[in-house]
Amino acid sequence: MTTSLSRIHLDLIARQYLNTDFPLSRLKPRFSPVLPISLSAEGCGCLAEGLRPDCGQYGIPSRSSRYIFLRFSIRRCNPREPRLEPRKWKSGTTVRAVCARAVTQVVHTLPEGEPVIGVTSLGGEIYALKRKERDQVEVYDSATYSLQRVLTVPNARVFIDMTSCEHYRCAYISDRYGEYIHKLDVQAAAFTRWAVGDQPNGLSVNSSHNVLVTCFAVRIIKEFSSRGDLLRELTLPDDVIHPWHAIQTRDNEFVVCHGGIGDAVHRVCKMSADGRYIVHSHGGLRGSDHGQYDVPIRLAVDDGEFVFVVERENQRVRLLSPTLGHVRDIVSRDQLKWWPCRMCLDVQRRKLYIVENEYKENKATSGRVVVFSV
Repeated sequence: MTTSLSRIHLDLIARQYLNTDFPLSRLKPRFSPVLPISLSAEGCGCLAEGLRPDCGQYGIPSRSSRYIFLRFSIRRCNPREPRLEPRKWKSGTTVRAVCARAVTQVVHTLPEGEPVIGVTSLGGEIYALKRKERDQVEVYDSATYSLQRVLTVPNARVFIDMTSCEHYRCAYISDRYGEYIHKLDVQAAAFTRWAVGDQPNGLSVNSSHNVLVTCFAVRIIKEFSSRGDLLRELTLPDDVIHPWHAIQTRDNEFVVCHGGIGDAVHRVCKMSADGRYIVHSHGGLRGSDHGQYDVPIRLAVDDGEFVFVVERENQRVRLLSPTLGHVRDIVSRDQLKWWPCRMCLDVQRRKLYIVENEYKENKATSGRVVVFSV
């Protein structure tokens, strides 16, 4: 493996993100085997985090926990090697290396058919939620992509999203007009449901294995136990209009995407643990430029707390840093056939499942799931 850290990049990062003129280029990072990465192009990166208090003597803010994106070049494409693990720089700064995904590639496409309104991975299988009266859930093998079985959800009305929980071995489906969450117990192959009390939209599962339900019209995140007990409700600020999806991070903050077709502001926000304050945000007025969104509709967060954002109208998937700084677009319009609207990140298999649907006269007519390597 060969790496080269640009001195110019490092020093620019120091001034822009750490508010210091201390020359980071004087520091020499060292790496050893721990975290697997697979990179195939320049413009990759890692994060430096957890700056130690004793770094204050170098002009770096003490007790800082900021993240900085470091650009470097790697010429190696083997997914098993090289492996990176950060050591300590000369300054005493502790560095953590995280792959920032140089290139995403399409590795498979599930069969086209009825519109797809949800996708999730569970127990080595891919669950695709289709908009039809019967056999709404199609289950595929994650390795061979072969169809394993189909499931019919009883008492279905209008489904809107899907997620899953490895801990309880179950999948959850939101029913917008019925105002229900349907729970699929995979081992028992049985469905149950509970009432939400508002129209549910995006779903996610937090580290406590509870279900987070984002209610689009009322700006509320509801947290339910796996049995359907309502644990709490969080009302989002007035300027977080029409939230589509919310994910809770390890430090109990929330990442929320919001902005409907008729709204002026479209953003991704990191909210405080009580949902009342915006800690970081990315976006603003609706648009297609570098710092803008047009219907950021679904989110995913990886182990390094990088944020993946599906933009429906701009037909792309963006990658943001843990503090919501833009890293790069990892799926472009050229890689998609239709409009992306749902997403699932399989961290273990390093796969990103993107739902895209064809629309005619503002109605979804066909759909499919595209599998990307990340």
